[in-house]
Amino acid sequence: MADETTKPFTPPAPAPFVPFADPKPVVEVEKDPDTAAARLRAFEDDAFGEDAVRIGDQVERGSGSPFAAMSVEQKAHYAALEKLVAAERRVDAANAALMTAQVDYDAAVEAVDASIKAVDDAKVKADEQAKAAQDRADARAARQPAKV
Repeated sequence: MADETTKPFTPPAPAPFVPFADPKPVVEVEKDPDTAAARLRAFEDDAFGEDAVRIGDQVERGSGSPFAAMSVEQKAHYAALEKLVAAERRVDAANAALMTAQVDYDAAVEAVDASIKAVDDAKVKADEQAKAAQDRADARAARQPAKV
């Protein structure tokens, strides 16, 4: 042990500095004009103007606002559009859940198929082992003299 030499600890070299890459350009995605949200936004732009005051993503509804000045028929149409938007969101969520469930189902079917194959393979292997054991037993019996 006296012959062993210890090497002093040297920390690893620091990683080289890599400047941040240029951000990717923003890609404008066109919204489907047939969605309920697009129809609601078109109605809002038509009724209140494109520069209407918005809180979050909804038009301001306080007293004195253009929303408060709408006719009863316009308010009913607006409410119907809002219900349509909510229903469309629920349908989209249900479709996403359905796709997830379908993926889970397909994976479960594949797992069952794999387990059936594994059971069949194990059965074939067990049959081969049993046949080999029987063949060995028969060979041993043939080598031994018959008892009289």
